[in-house]
Amino acid sequence: MTGTPSGAHRRVSTATAAGREDTRLVVIRGNSASGKSSVAQGLRDHYGRGIAIVGQDVIRRNVLREHDTARGANIALLGRIAREALNAGFHVVLEGILYADRYSHMITSLVRDHRGVSCCYYLDVPLETTFVRHASKADAAYVGQVTDTHLASWYRELDLLPGSLETVIPADTMLQDTIARIVGETDLVSAFLIPPPQCKPSQGDSMNPLVLMSDAQVAAILVRDEAVRAQLTELLRSGRSAVPDHGLWRRSDRDEWKKTVRAEGGRPLLVYRRPRRPCCGASPHAASVETPAP
Repeated sequence: MTGTPSGAHRRVSTATAAGREDTRLVVIRGNSASGKSSVAQGLRDHYGRGIAIVGQDVIRRNVLREHDTARGANIALLGRIAREALNAGFHVVLEGILYADRYSHMITSLVRDHRGVSCCYYLDVPLETTFVRHASKADAAYVGQVTDTHLASWYRELDLLPGSLETVIPADTMLQDTIARIVGETDLVSAFLIPPPQCKPSQGDSMNPLVLMSDAQVAAILVRDEAVRAQLTELLRSGRSAVPDHGLWRRSDRDEWKKTVRAEGGRPLLVYRRPRRPCCGASPHAASVETPAP
């Protein structure tokens, strides 16, 4: 099922108009653990600066800490933030579960009022897959609080917006293909022409980037979301070496990653690459290595 992109070829009331003809609005909806945030981050990684990600969970759960109800304050706030970002010249990716019966008026009004191209997408992932992806999250507290019963109660099959606004993305679609499709349909081309990451798993499975290096026994993992730890564990269990690429600024983060590696019989080696700017005569590309304990 495919919706039709809307945009600059129609008249918009100047009283409610948002954005410009060259701004892009992308709405990504779907059930919990369907890959919405991975697609949103992939679009930003492709484009670079200039994309505002407006996440329902961030506004509703973190900023307002309110329940998801038909009269929730987050509904209007999401629309207002998206409009302000568009008016400031940002492309906007609005993402979340965004139940149709609660959020459709806000979304359809935003699409109607946007001067530029607007495209809406629904990530269709089976309930069983949401169970698997939820269980792989690194946040043990969240996994403990949210059970399969919760996920099942939140799940709505093909909860589409009215008016055939959305393009339905099947669960077996590769993440890189989803990103490439959205980029193509919205003409969201970066000035830096950064290609979408390659070698992505399907949307119905883990959505984390996994790039194989030239050595077939080594995998480089670009850490972008919570399921990467499970992917690292799987690689170590298969007898492969792995290189997680991550800031790991906090000691607690470093300790947790080391613990994960040792639990699978691996030997962690932490390499710190200093910033490019030389300090006190140091080489701009110098790196320090933390020798692993036996």
